[in-house]
Amino acid sequence: MSLYRYDAQSRAYVPISSAIILKWFNQAASGGATYQRLKVEGAKWVSSPVTPEEGYYDIEAVKFQKNNATVIIIHNASPQSKVLSIPSVVSEKLPAVIETALVAPRDDYSKASPPVQRIQPGENIEIPAYSVTRIAWEQ
Repeated sequence: MSLYRYDAQSRAYVPISSAIILKWFNQAASGGATYQRLKVEGAKWVSSPVTPEEGYYDIEAVKFQKNNATVIIIHNASPQSKVLSIPSVVSEKLPAVIETALVAPRDDYSKASPPVQRIQPGENIEIPAYSVTRIAWEQ
């Protein structure tokens, strides 16, 4: 399946499905970046109904560091929003950019990408339910 579709009205290819989220990972991870999995306090293990030893945490976070740029990507797969304290994760100034892709579990993204919203940077930010959030410090 393609991650872009041709839009006749704009005469351009537009992202669909997870293209935006994959772009965030690609930008953060390429060019010699380091990767670090971050422990998220209060994350709950969700077991697979088929294979109990397989599953995922309802909220996961990773940190990419490249030169003077830091990017944290957070996946909140739970039905509740979560509050993140920026100073508890990165002891730097407030981020330059925070954007979140709202990925409703039952929505069809075969013709569009999940909506992306910008979040105002602050010391505490709300990570929406069912979302992937990118927090970037770019220097």
